Amino acid sequence: MSIKRIGFTNIKTHLRNTLRSKPPPKNSAYLEMFVLDQRKERLNQEKAAHERRIHRINKELSQITEEGKHLQAERIKRKDVSGKTEKYKQFSSIPIKAMPCDY
Repeated sequence: MSIKRIGFTNIKTHLRNTLRSKPPPKNSAYLEMFVLDQRKERLNQEKAAHERRIHRINKELSQITEEGKHLQAERIKRKDVSGKTEKYKQFSSIPIKAMPCDY
């Protein structure tokens, strides 16, 4: 005597009947429009944030350029008549120690 086995898919429960009785969701154009509008808003916010960041970077680069020009002008102003800078003057003012020849 063989026993016929019935799987769980054939059992009718309240949950299964409820799931089957729901109509399939309709594709709404309003929902797609809302999602696209939200995405557009988010991308515009990202774009604005990137533009602010680019503005800050350009401002910092211009400050660095101005500082470099200022330092270059100071270096030129400090040059001696012979063309040596103060740095070389400091080294030339230190007496050189001489070593005897009969070492």
